[in-house]
Amino acid sequence: GGNGDTLFDPDGNKISKRISHGQLLTWFIDAGADVFRFNMSFADKSKTYGANEKTYLDRLKANKDQKARKVSVLGDLPGPKLRLSEVRAGTGVSLKENQSFFLYFGSQPIPDDADYCARVTVNGKPFEGEVQSIDDVSDIGAYMRSKDTSLIKFAIGDGQVRLAALDEEEGVVQCKITKGERITEGKKS
Repeated sequence: GGNGDTLFDPDGNKISKRISHGQLLTWFIDAGADVFRFNMSFADKSKTYGANEKTYLDRLKANKDQKARKVSVLGDLPGPKLRLSEVRAGTGVSLKENQSFFLYFGSQPIPDDADYCARVTVNGKPFEGEVQSIDDVSDIGAYMRSKDTSLIKFAIGDGQVRLAALDEEEGVVQCKITKGERITEGKKS
């Protein structure tokens, strides 16, 4: 393990040397693993997409050819990564209930003196440049104007912060915090 975990082989002996992935796969299969999940979010983007995963598939195939027992592979494909960037939470204290917070969905600059705001990005790019539509409406502002804004809610920081939309102007949504917590850049929205 990478976090100081102690590893043991199937006979209960402490592993003190580097073990190949092929050997680990064999041990997992022998222990009864039925499915191996490949998290494609971590696929090596510097190579042809899935190059590392193909290496694992080849190792599993080699195992299959040596054993009667078969295993399955589940490829977990990544969806769009919604994140917060340029987070400005005042003094960095936890966000408080009923406090105003502004979400920037476009690429417009955030004023230097703006506090309690963050930019919403998709795969590192401004939301409105990446998302074609929401329920067939072209942008966040048009979407809000077509709905009852009291029904539009946002959860950020893995749901630890909840916001209710109040108003929108040119890709900036003013929200009211309905559940407060500390947030940081890179948090999932």
